[in-house]
Amino acid sequence: MISWPTTVFVKTSLAFAGTVIFLFGCSKTPEKLYPVNGTVTIAGRPMNGGTVQFEMIEKGTSGKIYTSSGTIDEEGRYELITFGKSGAPAGEHRAWVSPNFARMPDRLGVSVEQMSPIPKKYMLPTTTDLRYSVAEEENTIDIDVPVK
Repeated sequence: MISWPTTVFVKTSLAFAGTVIFLFGCSKTPEKLYPVNGTVTIAGRPMNGGTVQFEMIEKGTSGKIYTSSGTIDEEGRYELITFGKSGAPAGEHRAWVSPNFARMPDRLGVSVEQMSPIPKKYMLPTTTDLRYSVAEEENTIDIDVPVK
């Protein structure tokens, strides 16, 4: 039997992949994009895999709000992508991170919150208080997620 965290990870991954494919094929951002990369740490230690997302707090010049995402590697490094292009629109962004649930041990009956070293607050766009500014230049934005 497949555990709950594995099932959630598979469903989330498939939904994310479908959304990305749809957006790459159907959408383009009229916003100018600026390179954004950095390292995600949890209490000073590199996050071992996962995803980081940046969402504009206010509408850009196009009148729309865009979300950029990046895959976090084994050393905590990421690079943001928006609609298949490197970078993110300039401005203030809220950020949230998600662990790579496939790398977590299966623990039947244990909630995601109990397994993840990341507090739930920082895994959701509606509750995160992580805020970063993307400048109209190359950006290095290091994110240190507070522990529980």
